[in-house]
Amino acid sequence: MKLKLSIVFIFSIALSGWSQDLDYQLEFNGIADNREYFSEFNTPQSILGSRVAFDFGSSIEKNHQFRIGIDYFYEFGSEFLELKPDPILYYQYQNNNWKFAIGAMPQKNTIQFSQAIIADDFLYYNNTVDGLLLSYQKSNFTANLLTDWVSRQDSTRREQFLAAVAIDYHPSNFMIDGLFYMFHNAHTLSRLPNEHIEDYAGGQFTLGYNFESILNENFKAASIKTGILNSFYRNRGENKEFAVANSWYSEIEFAYKIVGIKSTLNIGGEHHFMLGDSFYQLSDWYSRNDLYLNIFNIKQVKGKFIYSFHFANGDLDQQQQFFLTYNFKSK
Repeated sequence: MKLKLSIVFIFSIALSGWSQDLDYQLEFNGIADNREYFSEFNTPQSILGSRVAFDFGSSIEKNHQFRIGIDYFYEFGSEFLELKPDPILYYQYQNNNWKFAIGAMPQKNTIQFSQAIIADDFLYYNNTVDGLLLSYQKSNFTANLLTDWVSRQDSTRREQFLAAVAIDYHPSNFMIDGLFYMFHNAHTLSRLPNEHIEDYAGGQFTLGYNFESILNENFKAASIKTGILNSFYRNRGENKEFAVANSWYSEIEFAYKIVGIKSTLNIGGEHHFMLGDSFYQLSDWYSRNDLYLNIFNIKQVKGKFIYSFHFANGDLDQQQQFFLTYNFKSK
């Protein structure tokens, strides 16, 4: 224990002397998510907890940056440290157009996935990405390549990794968004009976329009987009052919001052996404309608309450969420 503390102390001293550009940031998240589900499409539960993330680092010639810290989610009702903290430990290079990062980094700094592909409850417990990020941005065009090593193979854990490419092109007020995703779920080292490699893949491609610039400043969001959601799934032990699903996917959002509404509609085949929301996997007609209120919306403190109505194959479920974010940066 003394050796570990000594290493941390020496490292901190060395880092502080590395550059005068030393900085740190602290983020707190309060999470309350109550899911009143009475249908077969998802699991009823209440998720409440607090997350704190702290990291610090330094830069060399402004382009080369190193960050170290910790991200911890304490779920109410559990024991302290029952959920293991996640390290923040990554290097990042950035210039005017390019960004490259390697290590364990906050997920919010990478690709933002829709609920269909990665559900929000997964992100509550997995708030970091362990892998690589390559990003190119110029004017109204952005392209991101991401790899995330989700689980390392051993006698009890399956080898799992995710890869994704996301492209956003926003000429004027138009929005053209595309994402390709794959997830590899291998077996454990012991390879239990009926345990086979699973392959997941898919894409989301939408066209839309943003109305904010043609409305008055009280509109904080005003957009509509529509397109295709696609998924492939194969269990190599059962079938060599991929099960393919396609659906029509649409989103519309309007927010006026502190009040907003966001509606999502998905009509088509039942999808197979390893980490996706079950509504998209167990129903072929699904609509989510969020009524939200931005209670706090200042630079460092943001609070948001959401009341959601889920319609899936004729069944109605409800959900209430409240998120509080406090963010403090030294610079």
